[in-house]
Amino acid sequence: MKPTSAVLAVTYRCNSRCETCDIWRKGPGKELRPEDFRRLPDGLRNINVSGGEPFLRDDLVDVVRVLKETYPKATLVISTNGLAPERIEREVRKMGRVGVRVSVDAVGALGDEVRGVKGAFDLAMETVDRLAALGVSDLGISSTISQRTVGDLRKLKRIAESRGIEFVTNLVHSSPTYFGEHGDKIPAMEALEKELLWLRGCELSSRRPKDWFRSYLTDGMIDQLAGRKRRIRCHAGRYLFFMSPEGDIYPCNIWPEKMGNILEESYEEMVARCEGMFEKIDRCGVQCWMSCTVAPAMRRRPLGSILWVVTHKLSRSKT
Repeated sequence: MKPTSAVLAVTYRCNSRCETCDIWRKGPGKELRPEDFRRLPDGLRNINVSGGEPFLRDDLVDVVRVLKETYPKATLVISTNGLAPERIEREVRKMGRVGVRVSVDAVGALGDEVRGVKGAFDLAMETVDRLAALGVSDLGISSTISQRTVGDLRKLKRIAESRGIEFVTNLVHSSPTYFGEHGDKIPAMEALEKELLWLRGCELSSRRPKDWFRSYLTDGMIDQLAGRKRRIRCHAGRYLFFMSPEGDIYPCNIWPEKMGNILEESYEEMVARCEGMFEKIDRCGVQCWMSCTVAPAMRRRPLGSILWVVTHKLSRSKT
């Protein structure tokens, strides 16, 4: 059990009031010092620095520096709401090579409404354009699909394409650990399936292999909506984990039980006494399908997604 992927919530402070996330309701709390991040397990290759809003930390540059020193081979991506364009540009300039995903759930006034902040959409797009001008190569828009935002999925995809940047999307999820309860905001199957099929087609027809595998993720969302069983075994806690700002380690950002705290014991010690938890995770009925938990499983066991991509690429070429 050697984790290679981690989602690190470096703060729960947030300057947005999103409809699909209750993190902003948590309020400020204890936060690890930059040096504490050296206590994470060896071998991490994919690190998502998240929040709350990470750029509200005055020492985020130091946190990133420590992570890059400790895991020099890791891909490091920061998730942000993009509400402070000047600050974000200034801080990213100091960080060197990092990836950034700017969260945008809808366009224009609707985008402002679902974020709970007037001008949120324009500020987020200003952040995207500033970082593009800065030369951030691993740049993208990340979107959470809810009942209210289904109709803007195509608009956001086209905005990302027009700028030549990544586009990542996930369904709204509930989590007692992280997001809060938002089951009432899940879109109806009829409303979303058509949009996801369109998105899957765009990704499959792309010239970039990365988009082909993203289409596999999109297809999995259709399964999730239909209530079908998750197609890849969950490796939460084994090959990926979620960490709260105070250092509590969870198998993922959905599972309610924590494994331990990184300030009190090593990850290896947590794993050694959590065998019973892993057995329960194997029987987890949530069947969640998020890129942050599915992508590590795809990298570990790539054959299934490779065969799916080849089959669907061949099918498209025949039509």
